[in-house]
Amino acid sequence: MLPAGSEVEETPLPAACEDFLDAKSWRRVLELATFDCFENLPEEFERQPGEWKRFMRSQFESEDSKPVAVPEPFSDGQLPEFSTILLLRVLKPELAAAAIARYVERALGPAFVSPSPAILKQIYDTRSKPSTPMLLILTPGNDPMEAISRLAEAK
Repeated sequence: MLPAGSEVEETPLPAACEDFLDAKSWRRVLELATFDCFENLPEEFERQPGEWKRFMRSQFESEDSKPVAVPEPFSDGQLPEFSTILLLRVLKPELAAAAIARYVERALGPAFVSPSPAILKQIYDTRSKPSTPMLLILTPGNDPMEAISRLAEAK
């Protein structure tokens, strides 16, 4: 999402951030700061390191997998949604895929992020032969085993 090796002014990692941010992540923060909406991001890390530490070390707030809010002034609604995805990609990559899925669902509709077992059955019924294998391309978070099992049980 961000160009590798972009030219940014090297600024040392602030001492207050050393226990929760490594040099590589700090460099990515500096790269993000080249975008207008993130120009104050490095200063915000220095201004409120406790909030950023809490965010960086957080897993989830509750069982509904709601992530801990990004500190002000970059919290929900303060940035365009795609900019929030960039911020998560840089700081909490494990949350980026879910954020992208939410973005795609809002922008294009749920059909673009929901698995469709009916399509698997349709492909099997109309295009499948013993000499023609079905190829499923797997992506992280996509497990077609339930749909395959249901199809196998039905046949």
